[in-house]
Amino acid sequence: MRTSTLLFRSAFVAIVVLTPVIILLAPLPLLTSHTLLEWQYTRPSFPADEFGYTTEDRLRIGGIVVDYLQGNATLEVIEGITDDEESHMADVRDLFNLGFIILCISLAVVVLAFFALFSHTTFRKKAFIALQRAAQVTIALQIIGIVYFSYDWMRAFDRLHRVFFKGLNWMFNDDQVLLRLFPDEFWQATAILYVSVSVGLAVLLVIVTSKPIRRLFG
Repeated sequence: MRTSTLLFRSAFVAIVVLTPVIILLAPLPLLTSHTLLEWQYTRPSFPADEFGYTTEDRLRIGGIVVDYLQGNATLEVIEGITDDEESHMADVRDLFNLGFIILCISLAVVVLAFFALFSHTTFRKKAFIALQRAAQVTIALQIIGIVYFSYDWMRAFDRLHRVFFKGLNWMFNDDQVLLRLFPDEFWQATAILYVSVSVGLAVLLVIVTSKPIRRLFG
């Protein structure tokens, strides 16, 4: 009996810990999509490239970068791209691939843990409570992130890169390809979209695991 209870408690903890990971990583496919590029580059407020890229140029070249992140292209076909830029994009691709792996593993563990709790009538409501707690943790983390990045965007953006990337191959001049494709305004809008999607998922999870829904399952 004690062993069984310990297993169910472990399942509860796994859901609370790993569900925020899933919610935070779930928008990754959107961040590596042509849809994001089309939305960004066709926004009226998106800044023009002072060195000559047109919207069509950005969509074409940015599309190559997206395809590279998805493993379907090489950056060598981009005219003017430097070794540092290629090195940084290789780091970004590795980071995204790791993120997808973590997302898949976390999702598999949470699904198994949820059904382990749900299949036992004594712990059925705990399965929903665990998901709700996890969603609340995610919202809290996002609020902290919003406050931190809003206080000093550039400093926070710099520290984020220093955490995830070694060296300084992510620092570019204004006339280099990656900054012409992805200026600061691109990342600010992307951050807003990312937070909106992840917070939206967390809020939705809070709603579908609320007491009225839990009552439906006994």
